[in-house]
Amino acid sequence: MTHSTIVPATAPELETLRKSLGDFWLENHLPPGDLMTFELALEEIFINVVSYGVAQTPGTVVEMRLSLNDHVMSLVHIDQGFPFNPLEKELPDVNAALEDRPIGGLGIFLVEELMDTVSYQRHDNKNELHMSKRLSKPD
Repeated sequence: MTHSTIVPATAPELETLRKSLGDFWLENHLPPGDLMTFELALEEIFINVVSYGVAQTPGTVVEMRLSLNDHVMSLVHIDQGFPFNPLEKELPDVNAALEDRPIGGLGIFLVEELMDTVSYQRHDNKNELHMSKRLSKPD
């Protein structure tokens, strides 16, 4: 099962993507407890891309591709922003005292902690961030 949603790269469109993700979840009878993991990952990546990756480029779009295969859920986030691999960014020191930590920078760290796999590629002048996780078994 696969699904794709394309939206303008503007912050209010996060709700459109969340709804699309939620609808996919319901249609496929996926474990409700796992949905929040994907909602959080989607929000972290989408808002960063909208705020920094495509902020200076009017008319750009973001695509979210969802797929389900053998109880593994995948989300691919595709944007037209400048080439940027967030996985190459230095991870924050989560053991540092709060007053010594810079503001921000935890988004990709959080996504990597939540997902089983996270990978990046640049394809057709677009950034593609692939995230996947094996879902909980139903009771």
